[in-house]
Amino acid sequence: LKVLDAGLANFFVALFARGERESLLQTLPLEDPRNPAHHFLVESGFKAVIDEEVRRRTREMIAARQGLLRSGGAVPDAGFKELIGRLAGAPSLAKVVQRSAQERADPDAFRAFVEHFNLLEGV
Repeated sequence: LKVLDAGLANFFVALFARGERESLLQTLPLEDPRNPAHHFLVESGFKAVIDEEVRRRTREMIAARQGLLRSGGAVPDAGFKELIGRLAGAPSLAKVVQRSAQERADPDAFRAFVEHFNLLEGV
């Protein structure tokens, strides 16, 4: 039995050897069709809806912590990056990013990051 179904074997050991009286059905994962909740949550589509809602709320909490607006856009730049660049005598971050993009092809994720925070604006 241990080879065929380790979960079932562990249940019987817990039940008969250790005297635990936990329901086997409650120990099965939701993805297991033997779990009665599987039919209600997984096959009906409720689990997918719940998972999507958890992902959406997680994204909103992260955005709120990072100071992003509710509409999904970035907080407008007040010119602070350019001011620091001029004070330091360094080229602007936008020009450095543009030069870097011309020298080599950047990954899609990096391009999405640059576009999201409007780093190439006004270049």
